[in-house]
Amino acid sequence: MIKFVGMGDKACKIVEKLKDKYDHSQIIALIENTELADKIDADVKLLINEYNLICYDDFSNGQKHMQRNKDNILELLKDSKLVVLVACFGTGCGSGGCFELAKSLNDKKIPFKVIGSKPFWFEGKKLAQNFSTVISELKEIAAPVKIIDPNSNKNIMEKTSRNMNKPLGIVFDFLDEEIVLTILKKKFIKV
Repeated sequence: MIKFVGMGDKACKIVEKLKDKYDHSQIIALIENTELADKIDADVKLLINEYNLICYDDFSNGQKHMQRNKDNILELLKDSKLVVLVACFGTGCGSGGCFELAKSLNDKKIPFKVIGSKPFWFEGKKLAQNFSTVISELKEIAAPVKIIDPNSNKNIMEKTSRNMNKPLGIVFDFLDEEIVLTILKKKFIKV
């Protein structure tokens, strides 16, 4: 079975768009915000922020969330044909949490891939720093990573330029759409 894991609130919204797109797949949402739990359509939902740590841009808090929940998550993933970690690199869960889970999957020899987005240029230095850290750490364990860079992706940039007068949230929706389309390409999910 292929298991798609949303690493944090934003990524959970991305993986729910994959529901019913693949036979023998499961959507797992690792949720940080309790208010979001009822709004996400996933096969399994796991609240990973039981201590209410602010994790948005903190790499180490993302790691702590994953370390506390790692055994439960690995139990869900142990018999997977392939695990696809979907993350918004830069955020705490999407960076620190994603690396921590990827490292555990690698140690347990559970096949996995990682797909994530680089932060937009306007999201600031902290998220850019987290992005650099997680990519460096994932390279250390030779994790298979696909990065969607919204700052140089032609599709995202064209859609954004045509919608400059719309709310900022639509820009993030374009990025989500690009991640989903990338995952749906047959060559991305080869097991």
